[in-house]
Amino acid sequence: MKYLYAIIFLMAIFIWNEATAVCTTQWDPVCGKDGKTYSNLCWLNEAGVGLDHEGEC
Repeated sequence: MKYLYAIIFLMAIFIWNEATAVCTTQWDPVCGKDGKTYSNLCWLNEAGVGLDHEGEC
């Protein structure tokens, strides 16, 4: 039972860490499937948009 609690605890930390990820301001432009240019892949993912291609739209 201790192992089950430990696994649940570790999974919760992992999920929380993913949910609180912070995107940087690094300029590495990517073009989203919505036709908008995002400053980097992190911001594209935060917007929930698929990647069309690297570089500006």
